[in-house]
Amino acid sequence: MKDYAVCNSIYEKIGNVGKVLDIGCGEGYLVNCLAKKLNRKVLGFDISNEGFTRAHEKCKQFGTCGLIECMKGDAHNLTGYFPDDYFDVVILIYALHHIEKPRVALTEIRRVLRCGGKTLIGDYWFTERKKKKGCFRFTVKDIQKLLRMSKFKYLGEDRVGKDFVIIVGEK
Repeated sequence: MKDYAVCNSIYEKIGNVGKVLDIGCGEGYLVNCLAKKLNRKVLGFDISNEGFTRAHEKCKQFGTCGLIECMKGDAHNLTGYFPDDYFDVVILIYALHHIEKPRVALTEIRRVLRCGGKTLIGDYWFTERKKKKGCFRFTVKDIQKLLRMSKFKYLGEDRVGKDFVIIVGEK
């Protein structure tokens, strides 16, 4: 899946929102792309800071150096980083399958989302759930169940290309 197609699809779903958090931001393509489209600050959050240097190099290409911030932290515990009801949108692209306790992380995400805020989970389209190389493969039904268990309202999903899906939940 091309990164720009994912960015465009996310932007279409979130519109011109205020505060955006990208959990599992890696090298920061999405942080930079959304900051450019929104023309406002986008925060990247990752358990490893290895990609942050590349994220800040990408900001020069996007012209977004003053609009991005990358923070190191664990999605299982957002307390100490962000207050309750802070973000309009929290995004996890190619990230949920790396999170050891996804329900715990989603509960934390719900806490930092404002009322009516959305979470967008994007990942490979799988038809069966299994663990592979330390990662979990979640089906759309698995993610729907995780969202419900974390007290999100499931809003739907969209395929992007043939092997990627974006699932939307609302607080």
